[in-house]
Amino acid sequence: MLVIDPHWVMGTALLSLRLSAVWMLTPLMTLFKAPMFFRVLFTVSLSAVLCAALPASAWPQIDSPIALALSIGSELLLGAVLALGLHAAFGAMHFAGRLVDLQIGFGAGGIFDPSTRSQASALSIGLQWLAVVVFFTIDAHHALLRGISHSLVQVPIGSLFTQFALPQLLSAFGLVFVLALMVCAPVLMALLVLETGLAVLSRSLPQMNVFFVSIPLKILVGLGMLAITSRQLAPVIARGYGMVFEYWQQVLG
Repeated sequence: MLVIDPHWVMGTALLSLRLSAVWMLTPLMTLFKAPMFFRVLFTVSLSAVLCAALPASAWPQIDSPIALALSIGSELLLGAVLALGLHAAFGAMHFAGRLVDLQIGFGAGGIFDPSTRSQASALSIGLQWLAVVVFFTIDAHHALLRGISHSLVQVPIGSLFTQFALPQLLSAFGLVFVLALMVCAPVLMALLVLETGLAVLSRSLPQMNVFFVSIPLKILVGLGMLAITSRQLAPVIARGYGMVFEYWQQVLG
């Protein structure tokens, strides 16, 4: 006869809330266009396996509705805080792509994304896919699973999460801008030099239509510089993932 421990069921349900915030708030699932049923099934299955690997003493012992409500809120908060670090790494690639698109003129012709019902630029989508490829290439998904296991040790299932501080959250927001500038700084500098040269040329030849001349030049210089610096993108993205897991260690203590 199969006997299911209710404490294991409670631990699986609470851990599913923690992991659901991590999966739902990061582009790991949205970029692959995974259906909602798969996301829920994957989250519950992973939570059940992780909870079964824990000793029975680590399963939550909750016996009141108030304690259950506090545990649910704590798990959702912890999952959102952990997801913020991953979202910063992937969001940096999206932000860098939007900056380059805006400067070279691709921002005027966006691509409609039916999954998010929003308009996205071509380079931002490409850089996000590059970030996902690098994520699995450097085995960051294994580090992600180890980070989740570390969170179970530092913050047991069902316990209140009160260790995070505001400076740690602000550093995660700053990570978006730092990584984005590291990715697109060479392209923006090359475009700035081009804009300066075109400004001098427009003063020397006022009869020339600089606007129409600058459009293909910006595209050529922007994409060319991005291709030249493409070899440096993977180390920068990998460094961003390292900063994400350092943020996780600071948050979890």
